Amino acid sequence: MNKVVTIISVCCLSLLAVVSGAEAGQLLATAMADRTTINVGDQIRLILELEATPDVEVILPTEVDFGDLELLGKKVLDPKRMETGTVVQKIVYTLTVFKTGDTAISPIKVAYIDGDKELSTLSQRIDIRVESVLKGDLKGKDIRPLKGQVSLGRGVVSNLLRALLALLCLVGAVYLFLYIKRRRDELAQNLKAPERPPHEVAYEALNKLKESPLLKDGKVKEYYIELSWIVRFYLEKRFKVSMTDRTTDEIFHIMRENKIEHSTVELVHDFLVSSDLVKFAKWTPLPIGITNDTNRGYKIVDTTKIEEVAEEPEDAKSTEKKVYIGVKKRRNVKRGKGQNK
Repeated sequence: MNKVVTIISVCCLSLLAVVSGAEAGQLLATAMADRTTINVGDQIRLILELEATPDVEVILPTEVDFGDLELLGKKVLDPKRMETGTVVQKIVYTLTVFKTGDTAISPIKVAYIDGDKELSTLSQRIDIRVESVLKGDLKGKDIRPLKGQVSLGRGVVSNLLRALLALLCLVGAVYLFLYIKRRRDELAQNLKAPERPPHEVAYEALNKLKESPLLKDGKVKEYYIELSWIVRFYLEKRFKVSMTDRTTDEIFHIMRENKIEHSTVELVHDFLVSSDLVKFAKWTPLPIGITNDTNRGYKIVDTTKIEEVAEEPEDAKSTEKKVYIGVKKRRNVKRGKGQNK
């Protein structure tokens, strides 16, 4: 009898120790799925609910084995304190699957710290059944196997690449031609004004080009095309020689044949060569180089412009003539009076 009482006492003390430990620090992990039977490609929501006592520090799981299911999204909800004193936190997983048959979500391991101990617990396993969207018996239906990939020969691919490259070159050439033609027509229209000297029009065009957003937009090539046309139009109007449709070498020889000053010829030649490198050789100069070429364009106009001397107004000439005649008459009158005396 005493032996039985002793055994019962030991069991009660053990149970009391277990209950006390659960109250001191405990974590309950529960996994729930909004549905366990889905079709291929459907989405399923898995909710992992973690309920812990306040003195437990829960370590949220970072790696979860979803089996054949794929993770689409994850959302961690804010923890809430319940009336019982426990703290509940939920993690919502959005999953999908593309394989039919039976699969399962393995128990999720959740670690937690109770005092100076690191413990862990597991949620329950969830079985999922994935059905096909095709219903009924498909035997005898017209379902054909997938055809093999059509391989293109190297010659076909090479010809396609060449055709594409040729098309891109053609589009680029047409764009460049239209851009140059438009700028040439605009500059020609500006330089046709007979009442304004060429250097004034050139200065105005250069100032407008410097204030344009071409360089800020990275359009260095377009900037040099316009800069070159401004100088070419100016030289054409200044020296009365066709230069807009000439190459750099042709302009160089024309200026030498017209006995233009050697320093001016060299200045123009260096300017046009630098512009050609940017326009045709795809060379991108540094910002200091762009500034130097722009200043070189100004210098060409500065050293070759013709300063017009303002003519004396006709009214001033007639007034001066009248004054001179009046002075002459007074002198004659004085001379006549002297002779009469």
